[in-house]
Amino acid sequence: MGESPQAASVRILALQPAIDLVIEADRRFFLRRPYRSYRLRLASREELAEAEICCGITELVPQGYRAFVAVKHVSGGIGRAIGFAPEGTDTDVIEASARQYYAWLLTHCDATLRRLAGHSIKARP
Repeated sequence: MGESPQAASVRILALQPAIDLVIEADRRFFLRRPYRSYRLRLASREELAEAEICCGITELVPQGYRAFVAVKHVSGGIGRAIGFAPEGTDTDVIEASARQYYAWLLTHCDATLRRLAGHSIKARP
């Protein structure tokens, strides 16, 4: 049985200060690069915990994969999509690639993790 909405709210509130720091780093990224609207980066532990609470992503990340966040800068804020890609995925990508990652990561859920686990690559040493 899942946790109550009140318990989920308490957990989200506890994560919020760390998530706010990550989002502030995203804002600074876009301030330094006004020509960019998208970026790709590794997900923080707090963002992964947030995804579990808000999005129902509860499966363990398969061996050989990492959690990533694609970030979209829009007037008035930041949009984030969390998902999974092989370890070693380059995060220093051009705008078009970051936009494609954003669209792709929006589709990730527990079913994605189960599918990736079935095709799990060996972790790099």
